[in-house]
Amino acid sequence: MKIAELPWRDIGHGVTACEFRYEPGGQLHIAYRHQCKANADDPTDRLAFSAVPVSESGSGRDWKLEQREPLTISPSLLCGSCGHHGFIRNGSWITA
Repeated sequence: MKIAELPWRDIGHGVTACEFRYEPGGQLHIAYRHQCKANADDPTDRLAFSAVPVSESGSGRDWKLEQREPLTISPSLLCGSCGHHGFIRNGSWITA
């Protein structure tokens, strides 16, 4: 699987997201990317990419998939590099 081949969609505020599985029948993941302020000095590497596992239960080892359409997960997502923080609610990025 290549990142560029994933079905990315714009969810607002410069954030794009997609759903994918590493293997057929494997756990669902939500990937998101944004312009990372931590990489601002290097114009070739400003995009931060993160993928989190999601499930219907939200067991504590993953995020809870509240609904697939429009995409809603909990809890919030936080970039460990620049502090970009927000929620995916009703298919949109909501800044925290």
